Amino acid sequence: QIERVQRKFLKYAAFILSIDYRLPHDYNPILNKLGLSSLVDRRKVANLTFLSLLVDGCIDSPALLFMIDFKVSCFSAQQIYLFFIPKCNIKYSEN
Repeated sequence: QIERVQRKFLKYAAFILSIDYRLPHDYNPILNKLGLSSLVDRRKVANLTFLSLLVDGCIDSPALLFMIDFKVSCFSAQQIYLFFIPKCNIKYSEN
């Protein structure tokens, strides 16, 4: 729903400002020209900011902090992954 509003705004802004873009779905030139980021990118930044504030203790929510699975190794090797992502036994292709 909100993506539709953003697309309409970007189309209108491109028309008013004479920004060249390719129809029907390439809005990146308009975003770049206006110095905006996409809604997907803004959501990612907001989620990472929230996670950072939660882990740093700036947000007091033990229930949310309990739901984060940290990956802790007993070895001193460097790890790439900080969080443990549990496996799901559901096969989506069968549903």
